[in-house]
Amino acid sequence: MICTDKWSVASPAVVAITHGKVSGDPQLRLVSGGDRCAGRVEVYHEGKWGTVCDDYFNENSGSVVCRQLDCGQVVSVLGRSYFGPGTEGIQLDDVQCRGNESYLWDCQHAGWNVNDCGHDEDVSVICSASCSSTNASHVSTTVTEESRTSEILTTLQTASTDYSVTEMDGLITSAPVTDSTEPLTTPASLSTLSKVTSSASTIVTEENATAAPEIPTTVYQADTSALSLRLADGDSRCSGRVELYYNGSWGTVCDDAWELVDAEVVCRRLGCGEALLALSEAQFGPGSGNILLDDVQCRGDEDNLWECSHRGITVHNCRHKEDASVICADMSLRLVNGGDLCSGRLEVFHSGSWATVCDDGWDMKDATVVCRQLGCGAAVSAKINAFFGEGTGDILLDNVACRGNESFLEQCSHRGLGMHNCYHKEDAGVICEGTNLLHFI
Repeated sequence: MICTDKWSVASPAVVAITHGKVSGDPQLRLVSGGDRCAGRVEVYHEGKWGTVCDDYFNENSGSVVCRQLDCGQVVSVLGRSYFGPGTEGIQLDDVQCRGNESYLWDCQHAGWNVNDCGHDEDVSVICSASCSSTNASHVSTTVTEESRTSEILTTLQTASTDYSVTEMDGLITSAPVTDSTEPLTTPASLSTLSKVTSSASTIVTEENATAAPEIPTTVYQADTSALSLRLADGDSRCSGRVELYYNGSWGTVCDDAWELVDAEVVCRRLGCGEALLALSEAQFGPGSGNILLDDVQCRGDEDNLWECSHRGITVHNCRHKEDASVICADMSLRLVNGGDLCSGRLEVFHSGSWATVCDDGWDMKDATVVCRQLGCGAAVSAKINAFFGEGTGDILLDNVACRGNESFLEQCSHRGLGMHNCYHKEDAGVICEGTNLLHFI
């Protein structure tokens, strides 16, 4: 394999490697990544190649891909068609591997050619045998086995240390959080690089990327090298202890001065909607490793947490019992077909689409939370049996059991996102006091 000196996301090369059980069986390849061990995941099935949707696709699934292709360990799982969109069908969706499967199609998935995705959601994988890993040595001369998965972050900075990645449009964080120092949050779209200077940010595009870099004058240039962010040990990818990946390991954030405006920056960065709560005193358990930030004070319009005011990387007077945490909304609500905004069939926006809620166990406590969240006053009625008509698409929640004092529906107990035994004829509805009750007379 011939590796160039620079990793190129825009490489036009399509290098395929196919592995199946026997001739005619499904086969697998990575394309448009510059070599056979990096690129968009494609599967050959029933006579044609197709892509794989990034829904639920995490490091466990990436591990299966890399092992199946004899490409070593998974380095990064990248969503949102990082290596460009495919052109044929989408073969697999909702792929959820344990990590020990021999073939990607042995993992749980929605079924062949069953998906609700577009090619803008094609998933990609970078494995350790890719040129992107071997080229990392020209940027970082110290690469241990433990830090192998951080190589892609270093490589993406290229040979110049005057640049830091500041445009990360998508983050995949669905892999289980462990005590490992490997980054489970990886940039899914690194479309621009920003020069680190004391002046206004200068965007480097493909047209001017070869220009000579300016000498950075920012005192805290090292602050922006924390390229990854995650929420650990929460109930979902959008809740948990705030952790940053910096200098080869994960670290936490101290809760001194930690407020909702800081949480808003975290939630927005992770694509998790609005911030619900900014929690202190290690509400999701104490972390380990370094405490990277303290006295964080955001304005709220920052793109990244490390752009907010703070004492400096690793400068703190805290212990892990003071680790900061966040709960993000990740879900928006609406009431439809009821005549106004405060009555109708309950629908929840999650992962890019609207879905309904099953009426199993649906009662006034649940309706009370919905009405409060929507600013529609008290609950008047909790409706069942698709009172406002049947919805379409997914059924996201079932067996919702609120205490009634929750601020947001996602804080209530339920079976799990997408877990249900219902039909749309069981869609739940709500009438709040803020509605025009004349609709129902």
